[in-house]
Amino acid sequence: MFAIALAASFDEDRPQLDSAGILLDAWPCPAADGRASASAPGAAAGVLRWAVVERDRAVAPLWDAERQLLFVGDVRLYNRSALARELGLGDAAGDVSDAAIAWAAYLRWGEQSPGHLVGDFAFAVWDQRRRSIFAARDHFGVRPLLYSADSRSAYVATDVRQLLALTKTPLAEINAQTVLERFSMFRRTHGLTYFRNISALPPAHTIVIAPGGGRPRRYWFPSFAARRPIGDDDKAEIRALFHQAVRDRLDSNRAIVAHSSGGFDSSAIVMAADRAYREQPNRPPLVTVSATTLGMPSDDSRYMDAVDRHVQFEGVRWDALQPSLADIEAPVVAYPGVRRGTGGGPRRDLEIARERGARVLLHGFFGDSLMYAFGVPRDMVRARRWRELAGHVASGDGARARARLLVRSMTGFLPPASALRLLSRVDNRSTIRAPRWMGPALRALYPAPAEDLALPEIDWPSHLACELWASMTSPRTATAVDASVAYGIEDGIEVRMPYLDVRLAEKLLAISSEPRWTEGADHRRLNREVLGPLLPEEFSQRRAQGSWMPVWLLGARRMLPSVQRIFADGPWLSAPFLDIEEARSMLADVIARAESAEQRKLFLVTGFGALEAWLRELFRYDTARYV
Repeated sequence: MFAIALAASFDEDRPQLDSAGILLDAWPCPAADGRASASAPGAAAGVLRWAVVERDRAVAPLWDAERQLLFVGDVRLYNRSALARELGLGDAAGDVSDAAIAWAAYLRWGEQSPGHLVGDFAFAVWDQRRRSIFAARDHFGVRPLLYSADSRSAYVATDVRQLLALTKTPLAEINAQTVLERFSMFRRTHGLTYFRNISALPPAHTIVIAPGGGRPRRYWFPSFAARRPIGDDDKAEIRALFHQAVRDRLDSNRAIVAHSSGGFDSSAIVMAADRAYREQPNRPPLVTVSATTLGMPSDDSRYMDAVDRHVQFEGVRWDALQPSLADIEAPVVAYPGVRRGTGGGPRRDLEIARERGARVLLHGFFGDSLMYAFGVPRDMVRARRWRELAGHVASGDGARARARLLVRSMTGFLPPASALRLLSRVDNRSTIRAPRWMGPALRALYPAPAEDLALPEIDWPSHLACELWASMTSPRTATAVDASVAYGIEDGIEVRMPYLDVRLAEKLLAISSEPRWTEGADHRRLNREVLGPLLPEEFSQRRAQGSWMPVWLLGARRMLPSVQRIFADGPWLSAPFLDIEEARSMLADVIARAESAEQRKLFLVTGFGALEAWLRELFRYDTARYV
């Protein structure tokens, strides 16, 4: 794990050592094992490193005086051996760091280099001759990259809080659009942070930052092979790619923790890791960590038990139903909320990682989506498969649901990208009037923009392929990845996500050119057929997972006393965004209705509390620097 910093001046030839030092010193999380820096005539860069493998200790910014290039990167490569051979670096099993390989790739391929990298990476290159910064981020955005620029200077960092150290009045720079999108169910726009002067480079994008700013450009696009039915060879290749993705992410000299939730995704990772450990036993300890929700529909203890019986790893469980008020009582200045653990409970998984000296957390995010059969009824319409469509529509629960499914299916007559854009607008439509609880800054921007769908104008082979790509590249997915990575960063843990492997994703995109007809409403059939053989017998008949909604509702209700206190005491800093009287009225209604309170209203009220707690923390941060 690494934190990077780059400070550059567009009009001075003085090394920006002071600014780069401020960026490094402002790192808000656990202290690093080491620190390194380098400078150029008009720039300076630094890196903080936490050694997960021995070669990490060699990571440092690189200044090439001949080429007048300064490089700094947060890089974890999973094709390092192949890259090292192709680049003539010799045996990659030696001391060559992943960042040094990425640097060599940049020297060979320039701005096309990110497309040659397989892994989690964020890097920036200052070009002294051109007076510009080239920056790149991995395909799914597993490594953060934030930047801020004006006509005179530019800064690149790993965490928002580093860049805030160079912002004079952070509280005045709140981005109202980000707040609006937060309360509009999900993030709609790539690149937003909660501060107007700080942007996030979207996943799978590069940018050239020069005086006047820069525009991110996508470097990863879908490509499709000739259509053909999905065969057993495809399934075997997907399974092999999944094993490789897990094995690559076990590279560590320190202990590893792995989520084992009892779900299909995390369980498959643990089973694949067990196979890798049996093939190569001399590895650092791996501990499975499981959040239990006994008595709730989401209780998957049966499946956790089944996995535990089949693997050699120690397993530790904790109660996710225990209260956690961190979103309100322990906010951070980077963002409102997202401070609690699995299901909104305690962050026990990170505590276990600290106790065991672990530096890696294996996370099962995106597994369901990656092999999900999107757009099946639309593809049935496109192929005139009316009998299959009739069976699919008949699986709907109730006449209203069946009618809705039929209407949505008819968009299959449209080109896939057009159909998806139309459905997205319908699903994300807003009421004509802004809700009464909104303050003036949100009312001025209402409604939230349509979701930013990264759909290139190509001949999409199927609705399935189009929607799978949209899911991979959506702002919602990027926001969830950011939150999961930030969760680990808070405790100095490198989060690794085997399902976010570009090799695996590209294979699934390729076979999505042949629509997958499913039985009834079974959209996860491919997932079961590919990864099912890895799992214990108990998973073979599993078709659904219990809802986590009751757990989330319980956590929200437990936050109400804290929300009530924050609404009653102190200055109301949320006035530009929230009407205090409407917020109090909603809170009173939720408390009066107790268990029967409207879910949306309950989550809104707790979100209001998290926003106000964050703003007060930001005010304290803002004023403390000038006292």
